[in-house]
Amino acid sequence: MKSLFLCHHTPYLDEVRTIAEELSVRGVVPWVAPDGGFSFGDVSEDRARRVIREDCFGLALYATPGALKRPFIQRVELGEAIAVKRSRPDFVLAAILRKTSFAAVATASAAFLDHDLTQYIGADFTAADRIDASRFARSILAARVRAMPRMTVVPLQFSTRELLPDEPSDLLRVNAVPLLDRRGLVAWPVVAAGLDDVRSELSAHQGRPLLRVHGSRDLVGGFVFGHAFRRASGFEFEMRVRDGWWTTLDDPGATLKLGRARSGPSRASSLAVSLTTTDKKPAVAIRAESVTAAILDLEARAPARGMTNAEALGLARRVREAIIDAVDDSGATRVSLYAAIPMGLAMLVGRELNALPPVTVHHWDGRSYRPAITLWSKHNAVDEGLEPATSDR
Repeated sequence: MKSLFLCHHTPYLDEVRTIAEELSVRGVVPWVAPDGGFSFGDVSEDRARRVIREDCFGLALYATPGALKRPFIQRVELGEAIAVKRSRPDFVLAAILRKTSFAAVATASAAFLDHDLTQYIGADFTAADRIDASRFARSILAARVRAMPRMTVVPLQFSTRELLPDEPSDLLRVNAVPLLDRRGLVAWPVVAAGLDDVRSELSAHQGRPLLRVHGSRDLVGGFVFGHAFRRASGFEFEMRVRDGWWTTLDDPGATLKLGRARSGPSRASSLAVSLTTTDKKPAVAIRAESVTAAILDLEARAPARGMTNAEALGLARRVREAIIDAVDDSGATRVSLYAAIPMGLAMLVGRELNALPPVTVHHWDGRSYRPAITLWSKHNAVDEGLEPATSDR
């Protein structure tokens, strides 16, 4: 899969990595030089030119005063990018201004490249205390999606636990692994915002293509992805599961029985929901952590042959109905969700979590459940204009 080459001066590597993480959660693959970057020498020069020419769909210059003065950046990296741009007009060029000015970048690039880099996609963080990496990343995503041919199916990877090999047909790689490894559970709203941008840009430039999704399994990730592309969005998707593929286009089945049990106060401001299709019992954690909440235990048993696509779709819809009934009965204004279910089912349940109070999804870390992200979906809300997902801390 083609990458975006992030051209930078080494002292700003940490800021560039922040940009790389924001690109990654929006499906854009960043290419960042190893620590220390390239240096003059035939091997380094040849490698840099080859990477830009063969492996990248574009280059973004992190324009700091030091970067503009480095001969290697001027002659090799930017020089090669301009040469590629002349032969491939769709090659993306971008300038990110940091502690410099448009005038300085325009003057310097015109002098050493005979080419003004400020005419391309850009972002100006000259006077800002911090960079708004998400805004720049979205502009690159928009350019990437706009350049795609009109697609009826968009294959993509979505990984949050480990990065898996790309499929030959993948067009986007939403890789949240580095971000979650570095920041932990507080990073989940950033992942959700990235997926929201993917949905918005695909909708704006591609209509609503069918998404064909594969990647690493993570329950919180499943809920977040499903909610980003919830039924109200108009998107349908296929997802790789353990034994093949499930799709939201199948007809829901009603074969599996969903057991319901309620306890706790009849009226409460919060509702704690336990959802399981396994031998694990999240309800134990709920009772320990949510003494004053109304409690809803939901349990379904998949047959020995495994759950079918239609059964999973039907079960996801019945889960939503059960939560709505419990919310109406208890008057709860917040929902906490604890689950022990397959990843594919988590994606389908997340897709159905609409017209509900805020739902906080909890992550099991091997010892206890911890709040990971709150998914917002106002009563009778349409797809656009919803409050963003936020951390529950």
